Amino acid sequence: FINGHAEGNGGAISGSSTAIGCIFNANYASEDGGAIYNVNAEGCTFIGNCAEQRGGGMYNGNATECIFRDNNYARQAGGGMHTGDALNCTFTANGAADQGAAMYGGNAVGCSFENNYADNHGAAISNGNAVNCSFTGNHVNYNGGAIYMGSATGCNFSGNYAWLGGAIYSEKEEQPIVNCNFTGNWAYEGGAIYGKDMQYSILNSYFQENGALRG
Repeated sequence: FINGHAEGNGGAISGSSTAIGCIFNANYASEDGGAIYNVNAEGCTFIGNCAEQRGGGMYNGNATECIFRDNNYARQAGGGMHTGDALNCTFTANGAADQGAAMYGGNAVGCSFENNYADNHGAAISNGNAVNCSFTGNHVNYNGGAIYMGSATGCNFSGNYAWLGGAIYSEKEEQPIVNCNFTGNWAYEGGAIYGKDMQYSILNSYFQENGALRG
C-alpha cells in the first residue's frame, strides 16, 4: 500500500480486519491512522506514514512482529501506533509532535525502540507499559526520554535523553520499575528516572554511567 490518502481515518485501510505481511509506505490520513485504522497487523512494515492527529502508522489495533520505521509521524501522539499492544515489534526513527513517538497507550512486549523522537513526552512510549524491551537513543525535549507515565519490567535503557527523566518519567506510584538496566542515559534532572512528588518503586535494577546536571 503506497501513497494512500484519506480525508478522515485510515490512509490505506479502515475497518475491522487483520493485515498480514503487508507493507505500508507513505500513506496519509487527515485524522487518525496514517496507514490503518481499527485494524490489527501481523508481520507488516510501516514506513513514512503520517496522521494529522493520532497514530502515524496505525490507530486502535494490535501489532505482532511488525516494523515501524523512518518517521511514522503524528501531529499529536503515537507516531508509530496509537491505542494497541505491540508484540516483538521494532520501532526506529518514528516521530510525534506531542508524545509517544513510537507508541501511545497499550503494552509493549519483546520490542525494540531506537532513535525515536517526540517534541514533548515519551519518545518511545507514552502512557503504556513495557516488558522485556530495549530502548536505545530515544529523546524528547521535555519528559521521559524513553517512557512517559508507564512501567517497565526486564527492560534495557541505553543512551536515552530528556529534560526530566532521561529514560523514564512518571507521576504514578503504581508504575514500578523491575529488573531493568539503565546505562548512559542523560537528563537535566533524573538521568535515568524522574518520579514527580512520589515514592517510586524500583526493584532489582542496575544503573551505570547515567548523568544529570541536577540530581
